[in-house]
Amino acid sequence: MIPRRALGGISHASASQRARKLCQKDAQLLARRFLQSKLQPDAEAQQSQITVAEFVETRFVPEFVSGKPLAGRAHYHSILKHVLTPEEVSRMIQIDGLHSAAKLTGHADWPYLSNLRLRAVRPDHVERLLAAATEKGYSPLTVKHIRSVISAIFSYAKQELVFLGANPAGLAKVPEVPHQNTLALSLVQTEQVLRAMRYPEKEMTMLALLTDMNVSEICGLQWKCVNLTGAWLNSQDESIPPISIAVTKQLSRGLLTNVKDTRRRKIQIPEVLLSMLLMLNGRARFNGPDDFILTSRSGGAINVTNITARRLSSIGRKLEMPGLSWHALRRAHIAMKEAFGPQFQYHVAAFVSRDQIL
Repeated sequence: MIPRRALGGISHASASQRARKLCQKDAQLLARRFLQSKLQPDAEAQQSQITVAEFVETRFVPEFVSGKPLAGRAHYHSILKHVLTPEEVSRMIQIDGLHSAAKLTGHADWPYLSNLRLRAVRPDHVERLLAAATEKGYSPLTVKHIRSVISAIFSYAKQELVFLGANPAGLAKVPEVPHQNTLALSLVQTEQVLRAMRYPEKEMTMLALLTDMNVSEICGLQWKCVNLTGAWLNSQDESIPPISIAVTKQLSRGLLTNVKDTRRRKIQIPEVLLSMLLMLNGRARFNGPDDFILTSRSGGAINVTNITARRLSSIGRKLEMPGLSWHALRRAHIAMKEAFGPQFQYHVAAFVSRDQIL
């Protein structure tokens, strides 16, 4: 039973009125707080000093994130790098089987929450972080994920009585993103986009335009699943026809996983794409069976979020195509295939060879 003084010295009558209003969960939290204060007299003082980074490292990651499945841990590893510095997150979370993507580097002007005291974080701190992500070109879904992860941090802190008060993420306003009409790229626009691109987004775009592969499948494509020869290739129980790609894996948030059975397929490599793949395979390094066909400078996997924010969004603004995205490029593939039939690849090959894009 909680002594009257634990309730702040209120009268018996008022205590009874408040007790009737408390739900079972609130009562349990109140009792837990009282017991913790008796067992750890200096706990409240310590909690008032703890920073967001310290709480995430000492409590949130080991007690909350570590219990998640591999995909969940990879998700927090990816999104937390926008809340704390990437260097801090890499130190806090080590995941076996997580492919090293092109590293997200910290920015001095990014409004990280790392050094803020947990109790001092307000909704406007969260709003500044969400606004920075929006201005950087991150998708509305990524911005939503950032907010959700911050909310999870403070929800767990409240549960553990390390933070009291309203969840600042819940009160933060998400920046409004102007509605954009669905972008339908013409052949001329597609040519302009390719001219403005460089490695690796140019190669990713060529694969998206000339095959039905999505971005996760493109980034997860390894050389052992690509047959550039004129004979059948047996690769780890997978028989690949001549001049073909076997789509069996996908890379999402650094995790290489099997595609769904309905997405497993063999794709014949168009002539213009074959030339590009032969050039990539002729590199002095990163052309082993387990290497990705598209890699960072260090040989790691491609970070799609970085490329989208830093390159694709920039190209869209430069060419006055604000809706430019990987989905728009996939829609261009579908539109060209519907318009030109199986011969659509030759229309792409025509302006590729004419302007020596590759």
